[in-house]
Amino acid sequence: MGVSDPDADRTARHSMVIVPTDAPGVTITRELGYLGWQDHVAPIAQIELDGVEVPAENLLGERGRGLKGAQVRLGPARIHHAMRCIGLAEMLVELMLVRARERVAFGRAVIDYDTTQRWIGEARVEIEMNRLAVQRAAWLLD
Repeated sequence: MGVSDPDADRTARHSMVIVPTDAPGVTITRELGYLGWQDHVAPIAQIELDGVEVPAENLLGERGRGLKGAQVRLGPARIHHAMRCIGLAEMLVELMLVRARERVAFGRAVIDYDTTQRWIGEARVEIEMNRLAVQRAAWLLD
């Protein structure tokens, strides 16, 4: 996405184009992750563009409607990231349970202490609250 009409209204200045990664002047400088996650299906990367030219038919949608196109895409992407975070939180609670069962302090497994049980219970409640909030957001977006 880039500025195609600098004098237009602030929401109508940008257009989106498809730039092939093998186009002359495109350099993928490094792949990026999100919260330690490497997405192999749709990877995120830092890209350098130097003198890249693309044909007019690579325009996505109408000229000056790039911001609207980006906003349409951002809603589902945010839901997707939130769902991934919930999955990560689920995994962390499982790891917390395993560790609490294995770890012994003062002659008892850490899982047997009421404070540990409270922390695990609070984590479970927080995950469920967030799962419902994300489910509602997805339903509203749909």
